[in-house]
Amino acid sequence: MSRSTPGRGGLPWRWPVGAAVALAVLGPALGPGAVLTLDAAFVGRIPVPAGMWGLGPELPRRVPLGLVLSWASAAGLGARAGTLLLGAALAVAFVGAARLVGDIGWPTRLASGLVYALSPLLLTRMGAGQWTAVVPFALLPWALPTLLRPGQRPSRTFLWAAALGATGSVGGTLVALVVVVGVVAERTRAALEGVASAALAQLPWVVPALIVGVGSAGHTGASLFATRAGGPFGAASLLAGHGFWRAPTQVGGDGTVGTALVGVGLLALALLGARALPAAWRWRAGVAAGLGVGLAIVKLKRLSGLRVTRKTVTEGLGILRHDAQPPDGQRPEIAAPETR
Repeated sequence: MSRSTPGRGGLPWRWPVGAAVALAVLGPALGPGAVLTLDAAFVGRIPVPAGMWGLGPELPRRVPLGLVLSWASAAGLGARAGTLLLGAALAVAFVGAARLVGDIGWPTRLASGLVYALSPLLLTRMGAGQWTAVVPFALLPWALPTLLRPGQRPSRTFLWAAALGATGSVGGTLVALVVVVGVVAERTRAALEGVASAALAQLPWVVPALIVGVGSAGHTGASLFATRAGGPFGAASLLAGHGFWRAPTQVGGDGTVGTALVGVGLLALALLGARALPAAWRWRAGVAAGLGVGLAIVKLKRLSGLRVTRKTVTEGLGILRHDAQPPDGQRPEIAAPETR
């Protein structure tokens, strides 16, 4: 294995540093008492998601991991079940990113872990309580080497696809995007076996989603939650992890010249670092990253020249994002996040 190839490598400091990062970010939230945020309510007994059994009207966007979270809270962890899950995810994200860059020196690995785990993308979703996004993004650096080569070991493809898909539609969408890149690159019969394994792993949330989607009254389009990247520096700020639809929740505030420069700087570092990767890995990782940025751009609220495409994509993905049609098609009023 080459120095630049993602691999295991012995890094005994990774987990302690990852735990320290999680402790520094969450702090008092790890203590006793309920934690209420935009999209999560970590209370003494976290309820089982209503969409767990495909009974509706809630879509199964938090299953099956939401059931485990509910059991953990009932078993004695209480509200800490949710905050400990976020803390563990942050540590896993740090270690995974530090591991992914390969054996190229501990300063680079440390920087990679910090840039990923403390990115505005992850921190914003943690602040919003979107653990269904935090967990799969934390697992993604670990799963990439397998999912980008789905046909190499279909059994491992199944396991990683199941791990990401355990959070529901967000993790399942990530699996689909990465596996598609991998199967196009491999173009082998074995790759199709990997695709079948990844698809099979999504059944725990796909089956109830289909049941609810067919039987429920209707669902709002994802355009209500479009990417927010206004101003002359907005698009470049997407590269720095900005663009969350709700401005007060976005870590780092609105896109400014500073965030735009950070985004461009990260892109430059990625391009420079890609030169040290094997050609096959560089191509697959680059296309996967490009797809992620492309989807964020397509979801921009105002994007001339792509209106038809944006509407088609966002309305089509609406069933993956939220549940009920608000009155008169208006954006629902959401109270400011509260933590105590």
